[in-house]
Amino acid sequence: MVPLASIDDLVFGGWDIFEDDCYKAAGTAGVIEPSMLEKVRPDLEKIRPWPAVFDQRYVKRLAGPNVKKGRNKRDLAEQVMEDITRFKDGNGLDRLVMVLVR
Repeated sequence: MVPLASIDDLVFGGWDIFEDDCYKAAGTAGVIEPSMLEKVRPDLEKIRPWPAVFDQRYVKRLAGPNVKKGRNKRDLAEQVMEDITRFKDGNGLDRLVMVLVR
């Protein structure tokens, strides 16, 4: 059996079209029961999202201010790759796990 990492060894980050910290975002989205959300509030308030790649043509009823700008999709993809490298190097990480949350 492979040992799991300690929660203290995990570092969280991510992208969102809204600038709210993760605590505010989770509260707005209603994805976590409020009593549980309060238990992790200090940790979630420290996490601010990076600008996201977003194309409103695909999601017409949603808009946000925290969006990457680029010449084309390749440019946007390269910006995401730079975010990942900066996050990994900046936190001294060996491995990354990415999860898509909708």
